[in-house]
Amino acid sequence: MIGRFVAACLVLLMLATPLSARVERLEGVAFEHTRRVGDADWLLSGTHLSRWAGLLKVSVAALWLPPDARGRDVLDAGTGKQLEIHYLVDIPGERLRDGTREVLARNVTPAQLARERAGLDALVNAFTDVRAGDRYTLTHVPGAGVTLALNGRVVARAPRDETAAAIFAVWLGPAPLNEAKKRDLLGYRLHRQAALP
Repeated sequence: MIGRFVAACLVLLMLATPLSARVERLEGVAFEHTRRVGDADWLLSGTHLSRWAGLLKVSVAALWLPPDARGRDVLDAGTGKQLEIHYLVDIPGERLRDGTREVLARNVTPAQLARERAGLDALVNAFTDVRAGDRYTLTHVPGAGVTLALNGRVVARAPRDETAAAIFAVWLGPAPLNEAKKRDLLGYRLHRQAALP
């Protein structure tokens, strides 16, 4: 009887906690379930812990999407998205830039690369050395293009929405940097869609 009472109290407490106050923790990094982007509240889609060689914990990442993203292609230029990567180890900027270019080439056509060259170069060239504890945030707001921020400070902008579709393909495209990361980042979104009528 006491166990049921305690369980009921816990459920009521969870329901009373505003969604914006709920967080998911991964390797000590808190990712809020609701994040304010511009003038809208976006929802946490998923999180991922990246490891090198299956052992060394390298980074944790989270993806937020607008509530109206349900049923839409996440790479569509009209779909907003925000990816945040927290680094758990130091990584040279050259490695970040080279890896991003390599994965871009696998995910976008040569014609798309040529069209988006200026914006992609601005974003990719802004990747600098990161230390454990640093975070990059890539944000696409339709109509406003895409920004890249390091530790909350914008370091690059690309005005075209189509550039956002190309750069986000590194993590969410058909041949992403890491397939498990893509699945995890899109996981909550896909789970919520399956649960809704």
